[in-house]
Amino acid sequence: MTAQASGRRTLVLGAGIGQAVAAAAAARGDTVVLASRTRPPGFAITHIPADLATREGAEMAVDSGIDRLGGIDVLVTCAGARVVRGSFAEHSDDDWYAAFTVNVLNIVRACQRGLSSLSANHGVLVNVAALHDPFPNPQVAPYSAAEAAVDAVTRALAIEMFPRGVRVFGVVPAAAWARPAVPVAAEVEARGHQGVAARLSIVGGSGARVALGDRGRRAPVIEFVLREKAAQVILRLIDDPDAAGATYLVDSGMLRPGR
Repeated sequence: MTAQASGRRTLVLGAGIGQAVAAAAAARGDTVVLASRTRPPGFAITHIPADLATREGAEMAVDSGIDRLGGIDVLVTCAGARVVRGSFAEHSDDDWYAAFTVNVLNIVRACQRGLSSLSANHGVLVNVAALHDPFPNPQVAPYSAAEAAVDAVTRALAIEMFPRGVRVFGVVPAAAWARPAVPVAAEVEARGHQGVAARLSIVGGSGARVALGDRGRRAPVIEFVLREKAAQVILRLIDDPDAAGATYLVDSGMLRPGR
């Protein structure tokens, strides 16, 4: 497979980082459709209103996007939501069901709906997850488990779809208040998550890489200030013909809320 610089037909699901990805893709010459529950203020790109947490909404969003674009070369899923906080014992069956419905099934449904068009066009599928995989938060265990499931779904799809000409990978942008890059890498090492460190691919220049342990395994670390920076990283990975079958961690460095 070869890289394609621009001019792709790109469907993005979800606001937030999804909005930034859609805007950045349109700015570089892609034809873009964004699907989310509400239209972002001042958003000039084609928008499809859809509740992506429901089967009907997810399937309609992908079908409508494919119809409007005449097929898709890129599908980026950024939809999801955090569930209520509480201890493990406090989370009910409904909490667990909601976490997996909103954060996993929506992506599964969207991917299933878009795979035929992506396969026909040798496209790229990107699933954006949260930092809770690989660093789960015990106060939101259902959400953390759901994000880990997103990663598993993504890697399983990557294995299945690569022979069919579709590159699949995940991106995990840390929130603006996430721990600094070096402590995050140190925690991976301290907890012995060598498997996690091994499967997280390296992104960025040598100055952004942090070695883990004596085995030379590394965790990718990129600093970004705004969602727009994360969007640029995602677009760069979309252009990289070697980006496939991995989850890429984008760390926010020293940023704190309100800055």
